[in-house]
Amino acid sequence: MSGRKYHDGGEMFVYDLYSTMIKAERPDGKNLFTEKLVIEPARFPVRYGGIMGDHDVFGNVILADTEGARRRHSRRGSSGP
Repeated sequence: MSGRKYHDGGEMFVYDLYSTMIKAERPDGKNLFTEKLVIEPARFPVRYGGIMGDHDVFGNVILADTEGARRRHSRRGSSGP
């Protein structure tokens, strides 16, 4: 996402717009979550503290544990995922 770090002086965050969206739904179609990420380096410098700072790579991990969710829902009296 950051660009080619070692290419002709670097191309770190040299792009106009990065946009991504991830959604998760239950089998019945009910929305679990939607996450939208938009990065515009010219508008909001990515190297600011609190955004990327000195880091070159952004990662996002979403864990969807079906069995754990079933246990939590069963304790609450729900039908589960």
